[in-house]
Amino acid sequence: MSEIRALIEQFIAAGVDPIEAAEVVARAAIHGAANAPKQRSVGAIRQERYRRNNASQVTL
Repeated sequence: MSEIRALIEQFIAAGVDPIEAAEVVARAAIHGAANAPKQRSVGAIRQERYRRNNASQVTL
């Protein structure tokens, strides 16, 4: 949280309105969180590998 506060204080020192500075930081955080890659569990990775390795094995 202290990094966010420091960033907002830098905006304010540069002459940006405090509310606008907080909005800019919040939008940047939301945008970053939305574009972050999703972490897959170990089980999901193992399942993908299993399906990929067994994709060519067709049972009749």
